Amino acid sequence: MRGAKQVRFDLALSKATRITERINFELRFEGFNVFNHVNFALPSGDLSDSEFGQITNTVGGPRTLQLGGRLQF
Repeated sequence: MRGAKQVRFDLALSKATRITERINFELRFEGFNVFNHVNFALPSGDLSDSEFGQITNTVGGPRTLQLGGRLQF
């Protein structure tokens, strides 16, 4: 049996800024599963199971966003 196609879009944006000659600042934004697409798990393949052929859970996770900064000197 085949399950549904897995689709996941991740995104990362960063901006590095030089504050002085020796000090740099980097701002970073990351997003995982940006479009919040549901990815279904494989269907049950056990013939003796009452849920044979049914998809009962998902894989991956919901949309996750994070923001970070780094000061380098």
